Amino acid sequence: MRYAILGDIHSNLEALEAVLADIAKARVDALYCVGDIVGYAADPGKCIARLKEINCPTVAGNHDYGVVEKTSVECFNPDARDAVLWTRKNLSDEDKKYLVDLPLVLDCEHFTLAHGTLHSPDSFDYILTIYDAHLSFQTLQRSICFLG
Repeated sequence: MRYAILGDIHSNLEALEAVLADIAKARVDALYCVGDIVGYAADPGKCIARLKEINCPTVAGNHDYGVVEKTSVECFNPDARDAVLWTRKNLSDEDKKYLVDLPLVLDCEHFTLAHGTLHSPDSFDYILTIYDAHLSFQTLQRSICFLG
């Protein structure tokens, strides 16, 4: 099987469409997203709609959860915070429900997806040290993991 893993779309529809066009040329069997569908750019609803249209399994990113108040905006830098607050005002209730329902971790047959660490996925921490990697990957159930 050939997989494509994408993430950090951040509401950039033009970039998403360009990536999807490249993926189509590569004859990928399945596509997955490691989160942060929304944030920064101007098309959060259209990006969500596009991922839903292609039935792309997706995990939540910190921006996705920030928009639906499942994580605090206080942890974002000022530009990211402004983008989260703008998106919160401009996203439909249906799209917000989609974001609320995104899992933090997705165990697929051959790999695991998450946006942040596996040992504390709701913190959306980066893996910066060997110790962080050890903590995170000791919970891994598959031999491959993709993170946002």
